Formats: sequence, C-alpha cells, structure tokens
Amino acid sequence: MGDNIDNHDAGLDEEYKEEFDEDSEERIKEYWQPEYMKAAQRGDIEQLKKCLERRIDKDEPDKNSKEKKWTAIIWACDKGHVDAVRLLLEHGCANIYIPKSEPNSPEKKPGGAIFD
Repeated sequence: MGDNIDNHDAGLDEEYKEEFDEDSEERIKEYWQPEYMKAAQRGDIEQLKKCLERRIDKDEPDKNSKEKKWTAIIWACDKGHVDAVRLLLEHGCANIYIPKSEPNSPEKKPGGAIFD
C-alpha cells in the first residue's frame, strides 16, 4: 500500500498534470498574460516579476482592452509607474507600439512618439 502512495502521481495522465501546471502554455495564455497587463497597469512590481518568470509574450498587446491595444510598458508609462517601467525595460520589454496594420493600433510618429 505504501508503494501506491509514493507513486500516486505516476498514474496521472499528461492532460491532468498540465491542467495544474502553472507554466503550461494554456495557463500562461489564460491567466499569466492578462495578469501581466493588469500588474503593469497597477504598477504591481511583485506580480510583474512573477509574470516575467513565466514564458509570457512580453510585448503582446492588451487583448482585453477594446479601445487600446497597448503593450504592458505603455500601460505602465501611462499610469506613471516608473519602477514598473524600469523593471519591464530591464527584461527587454521595449515594444512601444503595434504596427498600424492592426485595427485600433496607435500610429508611430518620427522620434518614437505614439499617438492614437
């Protein structure tokens, strides 16, 4: 009986394990990616660090905002969260605009400024 307890996890199928894997691709898309945007908007440094530890797309635009498709660094800048901006830059999050070909994307002007 002791062997069954020790090997309890060995009988689980891969789908079941992935459902509870914090770093599974599905979990990253459904939870960590949106949480990353929220943390940038709030300037929540600890939560940003947790999100950046995952394999999130650091420069993916905010898909939950209907009017603005900003990246996390733009949200942090807009809200005045200097420490969050610094952290994002340290992690290579530097995409400040979405190409004009995408709907609702801001237009990049000479000098790097964005306008929407």
